[in-house]
Order: sequence, then C-alpha cells, then structure tokens
Amino acid sequence: MLIPRPTAGLNPALASVPVVVALASALGFFLMADDEAAEDTPIDQAPSTETQSTDTGKPVEDPDAENTQESKAAKETARITKLLAGTWTRESYGTRELTIREDGTASMVIKPSTVYALVFGSRLDIEVKWELQDGHVDYKVTSATPAEKFEMAKKTWGDHWHEKIQKLDEKTLILLGEEGDEYLWTRVEAGSDS
Repeated sequence: MLIPRPTAGLNPALASVPVVVALASALGFFLMADDEAAEDTPIDQAPSTETQSTDTGKPVEDPDAENTQESKAAKETARITKLLAGTWTRESYGTRELTIREDGTASMVIKPSTVYALVFGSRLDIEVKWELQDGHVDYKVTSATPAEKFEMAKKTWGDHWHEKIQKLDEKTLILLGEEGDEYLWTRVEAGSDS
C-alpha cells in the first residue's frame, strides 16, 4: 500500500487535508441528516402513542403518552359539558328553551310564534340525548309531546342535529349548523322566569 508522502516544501498538515475534508464531510452529512429529521417534527407534537420496537423485536407500548392524551381529552370534555349544562333560550319560529344536563340528556320547550302555532300547536316538549364529538354537539330527539304535532315539526326541522360549537362561555352559546346556519343561544339566569 502506498502512503502519500508530503512533497518538499509542503506543510505536512496540508498533506492530510483530503483526509480531514473527507472526515468533515461525513460528519456534516450525518449531522445534516439528523437535523432534517428534527425539522420534520413539529415542536408541539404530542408524544407518540405508537408502539416502539426493542432489540428483542417485541413491541413496547408507551402508556404515559396514551394516558396523557386521554386525560387531556377527558378534562376538556368535562369542562365543556359543565359549561353547557344549564338552561338556554333563543328566538326561532317562536321561543325555544333548552335545558342541558351533564348526564347527556336535555329537554327543549318550543313555543311556536303565532303562524307556526297554527300548525304545531302552542307548545312542543322534546326530550333529547346529546354528546360531544370533536367540538360538535350531536343530539337526537328521544321523545316529544304532543306526538302528532312533533311529527309535523320533525318534517320541518328534523330530529337529529350535529352542530359545531362556535362560541361557548357563561352567557353565550353559538352553534353552527351543518348547512352553515348560526344559532345564538343565551343562558337563562337562575331564578328568572321565561
């Protein structure tokens, strides 16, 4: 094997430049490849819930990652549920009063305006089952009285709704219907007659 020797007058350190350049290039390539992988990962990305492989080939679950995600989701659902609970009112074809309970049930009393009262009667009492789904309230009528009047109302307004929560605070609930209609509900103060 031939070992290059420095030529006369050439600094021995410069003779090893090709070796240093090669090593520096390899190290730089390795570091850049690692940086590119880091750039593809968002800073605020949640811990992975995927299984990890070990040298034995057996998958290992990361229980803390999944529990943290579930815990955050459960806390947010509980917070929204608590804020939704109570009595809300809005004007739409008459007065609607919606009483939401934390157990996933609700009651709605509709007192149709004069024109609609001729068709639907002076009052509809509706029982509803509801749940939260990805920032939406999904609710379905479970019963209503008077039944024959509700059948007519059902043809007009339906009996199942999936509405996005646009705004929710102590006094205001704004829901966005599937067709883009915005529904403004106002919380009824405790002790007020509506």
